[in-house]
Parts: sequence; C-alpha cells; structure tokens
Amino acid sequence: MKIGIDISLLQTAHRRRGIGYTLINFVNHLPKEAKQDHTFVLYHYPINDDDPFDLLDLRGVTYEAREIIPTKLYDTGGRGRFGLLLGMINHIKTFKDILFGDSRIKDIDDLGYFLQFDQNHLLPPRRKVPSAQILYDIIPYVMKHDYMWTYGIARAKGRSRKNSLKQHVRRRLYYWRTRMIARKAQKLLAISEHTKNDFIKYMKVRPKKISVCHLGVEESPVAVPKNPALDRYVETSWGPLPQKTTLPKGKFLLFVGGGDQRRKLVDLLAAFNKLRAQGEDVKLALAGDTMRGPNTTPIEELNRYFKSTSYMDDIYFLGFVTDKQREWLYENALAFVYPSVYEGFGLPVIEAMLRGTPVITYKNTSIEEVAGSAALYAHNSDTILEQTQKLLTDSKLRGKYKNLGKKQASKFSWNETSRCIVKKLLN
Repeated sequence: MKIGIDISLLQTAHRRRGIGYTLINFVNHLPKEAKQDHTFVLYHYPINDDDPFDLLDLRGVTYEAREIIPTKLYDTGGRGRFGLLLGMINHIKTFKDILFGDSRIKDIDDLGYFLQFDQNHLLPPRRKVPSAQILYDIIPYVMKHDYMWTYGIARAKGRSRKNSLKQHVRRRLYYWRTRMIARKAQKLLAISEHTKNDFIKYMKVRPKKISVCHLGVEESPVAVPKNPALDRYVETSWGPLPQKTTLPKGKFLLFVGGGDQRRKLVDLLAAFNKLRAQGEDVKLALAGDTMRGPNTTPIEELNRYFKSTSYMDDIYFLGFVTDKQREWLYENALAFVYPSVYEGFGLPVIEAMLRGTPVITYKNTSIEEVAGSAALYAHNSDTILEQTQKLLTDSKLRGKYKNLGKKQASKFSWNETSRCIVKKLLN
C-alpha cells in the first residue's frame, strides 16, 4: 500500500514544536515490516531554506516525494476597505477547503491512506482517499477563560460588544473547523485517553472512531556533554542578549516548555522566591522559545512578577536549547517542575523521568495518565515549595523518584508510537 504523509508542517514554525517533533519521530521509528510492505509518499512545499528531508531518517524506507503548492492568500495589510475585501476572499478560500477538502493535495489517486499530523490547519484531501488525523488537544476551546473567550467572558473582562462578538465568532469557527476535520477523517488517533475523551465530550465525535496511540521517548543517541556552555539571556539596553554561562549540577530547578496561561509559572516563581528567602542555595532554569528574559513571555502577570523578584540573578533564561543541552539539563537538575493545568500528553514530564530527574507536576488532564505514581504532585506554589524541600533534604526520596521515573518512562517509546499508528491505520 502507498501511504501519503503531509510533511509540509516541517517547513513551518511547527518544525521545532511538538507537532513537528511527533511527525519526525513517527517517520524515524517506522517498524521494519512497514518499511518492507509499504511505500510512503511524502508531500512537501517547494524546498528553499528549510529542507524537511534533513530531519528524517529514511534509510530502508521505500518512499516518493511529491510537491504541493501552498494556497495563495492575499496580503491584506494596509489596504483599508480593499484589504477587508481581500480578507473576505481569503476566508472564502479557507472555508472551501474545510467544506470540500484541502486543495493543495492533488496527486493522491494511487494512495491507500493519507495521514496528517496537524489537527488545526491541515485538512483531508478533496478527492476520496481514506484519511487519518492525529489528535493532540483542544486546549483553546476547553480553557475558555484563558484562550478563546465566549461573548460573556469577553464582556466580563472589559471588552467592547464588538470585540466580544469577534471573540465569540472566533471561538465558534474554531469549534466548527475542528469538528469538520474530525468528521471528514476516516480514522482519528489521539495521543492520550484524555484527549480522546475531550473530543468525545466537546466535539461530539463517536468513541469508536478514535483510537489512542501514546507519544514516546528514547535515550539520546549521543553522549551528553559533561558541562556544556549555555546561552543565558540577560537584559541590556539593547534588549535581552545571550551570554555564555554554566549551571551548578544538582543545584537548580528546571522548567522546559512554552510560557502560556496553562503553565502556571507564577506558582513556580513564587515557590522559588520562598525557597531562596529561606536561604536555600538553588537556581531556577527556564528553557523554551519564549524564555529569553523577564519581558519576553506571553503572560503579562508573569513578566510583572519577574520584575518584582529579589532573586533575578538566580534565574537563568536559556531560550531555545539544543538536544544535547536539554539532555544535560534534565540529567543534572534537582527537579523538573511542570506546573501545568492542562496537557494533551505532557511529553516533557516523561522526557525528564527517562533521564532520572525527579518530577514535580500538577495532577490533572493527561498528566496523571502519563506520570502515574512516579511523580511528586502539587497544586499551587506552597505545595511546589513543600515537594522541593522534601527533595532537598531527603536523598533517599530523590533516589526513589529517580528510579520510579525511569521505570514509568520505559512504558513509552517512539518505536511503539510509530507501530501503533501504522497498525491502527491498516486495521
């Protein structure tokens, strides 16, 4: 059978995000029998600077590469009423794709299945080829007080009637689009039981249509450096600029991820401030694209909190880190702290556990499903502080959660993720 895969998302900002990471690991861990029995047709945009094939291990894979042409949308910036007209035309083009299928994908008649990894933007093809969609989460819809507001919430937050109506329409369009994509795909593959249940509850998807394939982790194929130089972003008159630095082993708390509303980093920072005020000699390391200084996160409350802390010299803004640097951070942190109230899976939790790092996290959504009894659970800044103090004073407890974490992480692998997706696709 020929199985089509849209890899064009590796030519977008998703290249460095969870969706791209999942696609890369699916292809790079294809089971041997799938490589032998099937041909994979990889659809991509015209290749310029970002070559998606550089990220894929296609040794032993029988594959074809087919080019797709991006949908041409008009630039509406700075054109007044004419810009509004062009914007309407863009919306019509988008709605046509939602109603009738993705117009970019044309050469598909010989496919047995078409697989897509972006639930929010990529649509099944227009022609009648069976399609499957990976489902991650519907966080913007579920967390309506933090992301996509209803009209009532927007008004309560002080927005005008016009702006509140726009917010409400945006929310309804997200719902309609997500439901339409889920309806058009023949098979839906959720990354956790919690994600499956959310699509059943909120998007009214039939339970039998959704299967679960958990994400995975794997040991690093390269040796972890002993003490790598890190880029620490420091505030200057030119804005945040990186300076080379190092961190003391076992003397820092670590967070890796994006800084948005569901990650309660204010709780983490409050716990860290209390820890330092008690005289504990620990640092706080923040890694992620938006972690480039106290004014760079998308959470205004967090940015203000950074400005008021007395311990800014002990907070390390590391920005985007390489795989080797991330491995070292996991292996040498006192604890990985992940105060998230909503996750579709919670991959950083399992990554930290695999490296033997004790994990402090919030018990909710898919986190408990993934972490089980191998994590220390908290629910606010005080309980984060309490769990951190336990790890600081009890070496046996650190050893216990190091071993529990590794055992729990061994239940998840990219080989099994890839095998599960292929199996569900063909059954």
